[in-house]
Amino acid sequence: MFFGIVATVGSYYVQTEELNLQIFIVAVPMGALACAILAINNLRDRGQDELVGKRTMAVRLGDKGARALYISLLVSAHLFALLTFEPFALLTLLALPLSVSLARSVWAGTSGAALIPLLAKTGKLQMLFAALFALGLVL
Repeated sequence: MFFGIVATVGSYYVQTEELNLQIFIVAVPMGALACAILAINNLRDRGQDELVGKRTMAVRLGDKGARALYISLLVSAHLFALLTFEPFALLTLLALPLSVSLARSVWAGTSGAALIPLLAKTGKLQMLFAALFALGLVL
């Protein structure tokens, strides 16, 4: 909620003093990708966190659930970009191959230190997606 809705909608409201449905839809993709970074980081640490009693989302959901959460965050970013019904928001589909690659690796069971490169790639995905999304919305 904070990384997408609160930050984006709040910033928009402060600058325009108005709200609309479109800004809520636009807020979701970036929030979802920010949360995907947190989700993959928690997935990486899940085993150790469980041993020491930390109740992160990954621990609560279990291995398979945490992996599904990560993938659903990637999917929701793309879906909500398309829900803007802005034709140039389709530019975000250029980031789809990276999203699919990350989703496949996570679903295949990559774990522990092997998730570190995927964490970095998730950050790169967010940057790429943001640039494409911003360009698409401007055009």
